[in-house]
Amino acid sequence: GLSAWHEAAILNNMGELALASSTTSDARTHHEQALAIATAIASLAEEARALEGIGSCHLRDGHPEQAARLLRRAQAIYLRIRSPNARRIQATLRDHDLQR
Repeated sequence: GLSAWHEAAILNNMGELALASSTTSDARTHHEQALAIATAIASLAEEARALEGIGSCHLRDGHPEQAARLLRRAQAIYLRIRSPNARRIQATLRDHDLQR
């Protein structure tokens, strides 16, 4: 069977695809499942991807405060693991006027 890491990664991929096709409820469900797995197995990269995905869903659904909180959590993890994705989140926060 699939490892938990692969399952989290696949769920994040499914969430990103669902968000791209504008079904935020499906996207959020996939990312929330990925977040639970990633947290359980301490996969920081997948945890950050899931948080970013859920934040993106909130942004699309018109909940900027919830989005910003989740995006900042994802950004903190990306910075901790030295992922270039931290810059993408910074740009998203700036583009949506959500910087502190």
